[in-house]
Amino acid sequence: MNLITAGTLNSIINSLGSTDIESGGLIGSSDGSAIDAFFYDAGIDCSAKEYNPDIESLQDQLLRWDEENIRFCGIIHSHADDRYLSNKDVSMARRILENNPLDSILMPVFLLKDKSIIWYEVGYNYVKHLIFETI
Repeated sequence: MNLITAGTLNSIINSLGSTDIESGGLIGSSDGSAIDAFFYDAGIDCSAKEYNPDIESLQDQLLRWDEENIRFCGIIHSHADDRYLSNKDVSMARRILENNPLDSILMPVFLLKDKSIIWYEVGYNYVKHLIFETI
C-alpha cells in the first residue's frame, strides 16, 4: 500500500502546512489499499523544533477509527526543513510497535519549507524510505 487519496493529502497539507511550528497527526486506511484517513493533532507545547503528541486525543481518535473500521497506519509529523527522521522519531515509532500488534508503521515527515512529504516505514530493525502515489 503506497497510495494516498488526493483528499487526504490535501487535508494533511492544509493542516500541517498552516503553521510554522511542528505538529502531526494519525494516518489510516479504511480499505487496506490506500491512506484515506487523517486526524490532525496540534500537539501539546510544540515548537518550531519539536512535536509533542497529545496522546489522549490521539487515543480517543484511534477508538473512533476502530468503530469505523479504519486501520491505524502511522503518524505523520512536520519538520521545518529536515527531511530525515530524528532518533526521537524512530524511538517513538518503535515504542508504538512494542505496544501494539504491528510489524511496522508509516512515519512520514511533512516538510514545512516546501509542503512536501517524505515517506518512511519504521520496523523493529529498519527504517525504509518509500515512494507514495496520489490517487
